[in-house]
Order: sequence, then C-alpha cells, then structure tokens
Amino acid sequence: SLTAGHEYLVGVYAGSYVREVYDFTIAIEFETLPSTPRPGGTVPSIFPMTNNFRYFYRTMEKDTYAFYVVDLPSLEDLTIELRITQGLADMYLSNTNSYPTASREGVEWLSLADEGLNQLNVYRQDPGYKLGVYYIGVYARTFLDFGITAYLDKSATVLNIGSKYG
Repeated sequence: SLTAGHEYLVGVYAGSYVREVYDFTIAIEFETLPSTPRPGGTVPSIFPMTNNFRYFYRTMEKDTYAFYVVDLPSLEDLTIELRITQGLADMYLSNTNSYPTASREGVEWLSLADEGLNQLNVYRQDPGYKLGVYYIGVYARTFLDFGITAYLDKSATVLNIGSKYG
C-alpha cells in the first residue's frame, strides 16, 4: 500500500499514431480508509474506473460487494451500466459514501435486480448531482459474472414554448 511521505514512480502509457506529445497532470490523493469492518468483515478495495465505455470484467460470489469509483469532471450526465453474463445484481451509487450498500446510507441512485434494471443514470438536473467522484457498490445476489462501465453524455436541453432563444 502507498504511504504519504515516500517516493513512488508512476508509468504512463499513451499510444497514438496521431500525437507525439501529450499534456497531462497526475494528481495523487491519500485517503484514510474507514477502520470499521465493512461487508465481508474487512475494508474492501475500491477499483478505479474510467468514464469512456471501457468494460471492467469480474466474477463475484453470492452475497458479496465490489466497489468502484469514477470521476465526473465536467457538466455532463453519467451512466453506469452492468453487462451481466450470469447472475443477479443490485447497484448503489453515491457521491458522499465511499462504500454504498443496501443500507442506502448516502445512496442517491440505485438499480435493483427486482426491477430488471442494470443501469444507473445521473442527470445534471438530479438533486444530488455534483462534479467530482462517484462511488459504486455492486451487490451480488447470486454468483455473478459481469462487466461494468461508465460513460458521460449530454442531457437534452429543455426549450420552453413561447420563449426566444438565440
């Protein structure tokens, strides 16, 4: 595990036939994980995801959680989607609780297997919407074989009848 005050090397790979130079910033933030046990009796890992349609695949045993984090850097809508090969899953999404679960503490959005949904949509108009980090909890109701992805999109603009735009 990483510790503040130590020196670490970070490698970056950016392959492209079009660009030879890339400008980017790497930001590292240390966060103290909760000391209290979480689902499964230990402090679970949080897997970082990109918001570019890339699927992250894994399997899970029944009655376990997997946690992910994704960044919402701009005023766009965020969609989290599960592609389930086998099993049933619930999803919980929060921008305040690092470990969203069925307790629903800090959970603003949820997708339950009972409802047949495998997708969460966070719209700019939603009351809990804000830029920054969103935490995803996936709960396996049964053995679960799945992929998870996140992507950004723009909301449709609402135009009022009789108003002038331009």
